[in-house]
Amino acid sequence: VDVLRLLVENSYVRFGEQVFKQTRGIPMGINPAVYMANYYLFYYECMFVKQLVDLVVASTSASGHDVPTQPTDLPVPELLRLLCCTSRTSVDQHSELHGMAAMFLLHLYRSTVRFVDDFTSGPNPFTAHLLYESQTLMGGLIHGIYPGQFLVMEATPGDGIFSFSTLDVRIVTRIMSVIAADGSVEQVVKSYTILFDKRRLACYAGIPIVQYAHVASTLSIHCGYNILIGQLHRFRELITVRGNYILECTRLMLR
Repeated sequence: VDVLRLLVENSYVRFGEQVFKQTRGIPMGINPAVYMANYYLFYYECMFVKQLVDLVVASTSASGHDVPTQPTDLPVPELLRLLCCTSRTSVDQHSELHGMAAMFLLHLYRSTVRFVDDFTSGPNPFTAHLLYESQTLMGGLIHGIYPGQFLVMEATPGDGIFSFSTLDVRIVTRIMSVIAADGSVEQVVKSYTILFDKRRLACYAGIPIVQYAHVASTLSIHCGYNILIGQLHRFRELITVRGNYILECTRLMLR
């Protein structure tokens, strides 16, 4: 603990002829920085899940019946109205639904991943509404996850319930109709991945971003070509759609 306190409280940065002391956050680049961030954020994630589990347990104890665990057994339309209700009085009048609402949220957050400060929960319509502790649902009965006064989480947007992004991958799901051998029509769910680059979002439009070293730079030719080849290998691992792979390779060559 003493070593961690020493690292956090004694981080200095030199800018020109001036030296500044970092007073918030942890110094970037030190070996334990990622672990410190993960432990810190995990505590708040654990507390968020605990509040939902406590609601399920309390509802079970009050009614004497177990809360349904399968999403198909939950009254989703009623739960959505309850979750979005801002009146605590109205919420308390439907206490029999509190446990089911918490169970519904637990199912929505099953597809949640976080890489340090990049947070993705999809498909989940409540991601942006429960990102910080100051945000609440059900008239304040359920609060968000992270302490917004200390950090800013990067919540990656999606295009809807059938498309969401995490880091540099966009995962898209499509429901397709397939004609079987006997002539019947079956619904098949198919997922694929394409490249996601948040620098292409509207909020970053017009910002000049230097991505690679210039061809005339002092960087060795061998090293320069390795950067290009490395990107092509990255595309090959991330992208499952042939057309998108060709498009991204073309964009890379034209940069």
